[in-house]
Amino acid sequence: MKPDKMSKDPIQTLYRVVHYVERTALALSVLLLTGTAGYLTIHAWA
Repeated sequence: MKPDKMSKDPIQTLYRVVHYVERTALALSVLLLTGTAGYLTIHAWA
C-alpha cells in the first residue's frame, strides 16, 4: 500500500459520511416541516 493512498482514503471516507449525513438531515428536516404543517393544518380545520 502506498502512503499516498493511506492519507487520501480517510478524507474521502469522511467526505462521503458528511455528504450522507447532510442529505439525511435535509430529508429529515423537510419531512419534519411537512409533517408539522400538515398537523397544524388538520387541527386548524378540525
